[in-house]
Amino acid sequence: MPSPATAQMKPAPNVSGAGRGPVAGARADHVLRIGQSIIDLGPDAAVATKTYNGQFPGPLLRLSEGKRVVVDIHNDTDSPEQLHWHGQFLDVAVDGAEEESTPFIPP
Repeated sequence: MPSPATAQMKPAPNVSGAGRGPVAGARADHVLRIGQSIIDLGPDAAVATKTYNGQFPGPLLRLSEGKRVVVDIHNDTDSPEQLHWHGQFLDVAVDGAEEESTPFIPP
């Protein structure tokens, strides 16, 4: 199994530069697994889509302002993926914005 991508977040409104790189030996506070699943939309209606921990939409991660958070991200799909962190001030290396050159998470 490939090693997970690790995103480190320190939620802090109006503060930039929160992504400071991995902390050696840090244990993950959250684990996200990117996958592909069939989601039922109603009677006789289903779609294949990306899921996070087997659900769509993905799980809600509750964070405390000013507390560093470690998230291990596993890409269980067949293609490189990105994960964008809405509302967090992060270094582009982990923000998940392709237009800002965030690297993809390999399968």
